[in-house]
Amino acid sequence: MLVTHSRLAFASVTLTSPASSALVTASSDSFTLNYSISEAPITGTVNLVFSNMSVTRTIHLNDSQTASFSINPKLNLASTYPSHITSVDEGTNIPDGTYSVVLSYINGGGTVSSDTKTGVIIKTSTNPATVYYPVSGTTYTNSIPIQFSLPDSATSNTRRLVFTKTGLTITIYLKDTTLTSFNLNPTSDPATNINVLSSSASSIPDGSYSVQFIYQDNYLNPVGTSTAITSVAIDNNTISPTLTSPATGTTYDNSPLPIQFTLPESALSGSRKLTFTNGSGSIVLTLKDTTLTSFNLDPTLDPTSNSNVQSATATSIPNGTYTVSFTYQDALGNPVATSTSTNVIISQSTAAPASASGSSSSGGGCGYIEDNQKRKNGSIFEPFIWMMICAGFVLILRNRRIFERSNS
Repeated sequence: MLVTHSRLAFASVTLTSPASSALVTASSDSFTLNYSISEAPITGTVNLVFSNMSVTRTIHLNDSQTASFSINPKLNLASTYPSHITSVDEGTNIPDGTYSVVLSYINGGGTVSSDTKTGVIIKTSTNPATVYYPVSGTTYTNSIPIQFSLPDSATSNTRRLVFTKTGLTITIYLKDTTLTSFNLNPTSDPATNINVLSSSASSIPDGSYSVQFIYQDNYLNPVGTSTAITSVAIDNNTISPTLTSPATGTTYDNSPLPIQFTLPESALSGSRKLTFTNGSGSIVLTLKDTTLTSFNLDPTLDPTSNSNVQSATATSIPNGTYTVSFTYQDALGNPVATSTSTNVIISQSTAAPASASGSSSSGGGCGYIEDNQKRKNGSIFEPFIWMMICAGFVLILRNRRIFERSNS
């Protein structure tokens, strides 16, 4: 019994390294395992255990009473150090974290001896940031909300936002502040924002971007890159339409104007407009909110009589040479975009003086009045009345001339 108590009293193990509060980073890449055991352990009982609230790694060591070797916690420990480590439970490596480390063994008398170190930090990478805004699949105009959180303290001047689209990458470095939420105007130089240190571009052009947040922790481990926020659309401009007709340099003589255009974007309600401009001023036609992009317009009629026109600033489009513009705003309300045709000539027939030859359907005298009224009103009865009135005036003038001749 005395011998057994003597053995129990002198049974001991000393863990020299890692020490309490030891730090392992990517720059050092490993820690030294250094220990000694005062007596021969029972075979297979020497264990090194790393544990915290979420992780446990039990490393089974060989039966040596002393050891001193380097361990890279990111590697597969058993396969990397087979002469020292026989197996590892609950995993193959030691993840980043702060651990309690216990070295233990059992001696021939069944006594368990151990040595414990606390606050051992393994930190070999930068934990990625979480980006809350911008949001994938969202379109932004003049303000992009930026919001993120950092799981690690950042090394100075390493926090940056990266906007990437085909053919373009924009890197925006942020200042070293605790602010993690602000707005960014894509049309302005990012460097003018109080939260921005520098930018590789003077604006963020329209387009569809992938956005990531990148930074380096204060242990100078490799950078952490957030999950990409995809399909972030920046749209600050209305894409130009195409006015196909009326075409530049075309004359429309006694024929309706063919109106044809194409829109690359959905239009804001009430924003589609045709403008006819010459030296006398401008006539503006506001079109209805339909998908129709091709129709005919009679310049001699009130434009609002056309089913595609919502309103107009004139009751007809007089003869003349015009610049014709089609304008609209996209559905986001960005500034108007325009397509223009020049030297568009409108030449419609005008009424000829009354003729003593009477009514004719050939386009002169009362016949012209009848034809013109038919074209304007689309009916037969009213033009006939006008024609009869005209014929009456012609008859009165003819009788007056005959009377004057007979008295001369």
